Amino acid sequence: MIVAIGPVADLPSWNWVGIDAVKELSKYFHIELFNSFSVIPGASVIIVIKKLPPLSFIKAIENKKQRIIYMPIDYFESEEQIKMCNSMLRSCNLIISHSESLIHYFNRYTTCCLIEHSNKYALPHMNEFKQDGFILWIGGFQFVPYLIQWITNHPLQSKLVLCTDYNNKSAIGRAEELSHFMNIPLDKLHHFEMHEWSEEIQISLMKEAKAAIDIKGDNFSQRHKPPTKAQQFIISGIPFAINRDNNCHNYFNNRGFTICSPDDTNTWFSEEYASQTRNSGRQLRKVTSSEYIGRQLKTFVDAFINPTNPQNVFGFTVHRN
Repeated sequence: MIVAIGPVADLPSWNWVGIDAVKELSKYFHIELFNSFSVIPGASVIIVIKKLPPLSFIKAIENKKQRIIYMPIDYFESEEQIKMCNSMLRSCNLIISHSESLIHYFNRYTTCCLIEHSNKYALPHMNEFKQDGFILWIGGFQFVPYLIQWITNHPLQSKLVLCTDYNNKSAIGRAEELSHFMNIPLDKLHHFEMHEWSEEIQISLMKEAKAAIDIKGDNFSQRHKPPTKAQQFIISGIPFAINRDNNCHNYFNNRGFTICSPDDTNTWFSEEYASQTRNSGRQLRKVTSSEYIGRQLKTFVDAFINPTNPQNVFGFTVHRN
């Protein structure tokens, strides 16, 4: 059985999800990589990472009786964009979403299932409760205007440390554009300690932090972001807080854990909340391991191999055209 995965790209989505998929599925299938949509891979099942394939690519796959699984990682910026792409989405046999709240939109066109990001950046061992220390924010520099706006309106009493790619020219340009739109001056960043992101620095700061924060914007893309960052901190035992009105709160509420808002510091910095965080993190660690996610992907692929069993273990009917 040959499974093709691509297109290969030097993007976070490929370097994380794509490479993990190749590593895990290679335990069960022969893997073929492809670099673009100009050539149709010779595989029974084709998994497309992030980039939406053109309709010509999808139609060629249909003509060859191949199957296509699409993973739209942070690709869509609006509901209107999803609607505009309905022809391509309808032609996909299965969509695998990392955002639970986006399933509602994709299910209008084809079968859509949830899968988690692997806990690649979580600490190997959970932190213990810290009474003192700093609050950590980790993220792309283009998103710092959201953080600055919130901090301006809700000053924190504890020290805030940022770990971000603040020397990335593309991220700087996008941050400046967003800050201009939001009327949030970036020079306020001088008030905070900043570290250039690397995996090693991130791990070091996570081990030292007493708590972590994230702030999402109010647009479609921000509201429907997967709870990856929250998972990263919670799996690491770090008390995490995020503003309301985004997918993250609903995701954890559905799993029996109430995420704290960063304006509720009494709860956020409490030993009780730290304990609840670790309890949730223990459960989450199991279902976000690369091995567990690899077995889920195998289940999805197997659903196309066995024509007598169109149901996968999650109870969805697989769309076969």
